[in-house]
Amino acid sequence: MKSLILLASAVLALAVCGRQHWPDAEMIENFIRHRSEFGRLLEMVQADKYLQRVDDNWTDPNDPKGIGVTSERIAEYRRLFASCAVPRGFEAYHRDEQILFIASAMGMATGWSSKSYAYRATGRNGRGD
Repeated sequence: MKSLILLASAVLALAVCGRQHWPDAEMIENFIRHRSEFGRLLEMVQADKYLQRVDDNWTDPNDPKGIGVTSERIAEYRRLFASCAVPRGFEAYHRDEQILFIASAMGMATGWSSKSYAYRATGRNGRGD
């Protein structure tokens, strides 16, 4: 079964400047409350094949209109991010493997951590269940 799973990606220690990521239980509750919005986000990302990243104030590529993604579509992404409490948007650089919906990211390039919801097209056994 294709599923959206909770992925905690911690590159370094969680505490950065006294802040912490959401507890797993709260993230799971948030996902359950906003399951339909997460589903809509997933459909959008899958449809916009060449859009690799949308954050709160930037995209990759820098000019999404060049790949057929309108500014209205980017605004819809950001509206859904706010509703789903994923303020750092999505990352789909390796969309064949996973799509991340980034709930929090802290730190700088030399030391950072993030916590995301992850969609994986196949299950752990590689058969899609």
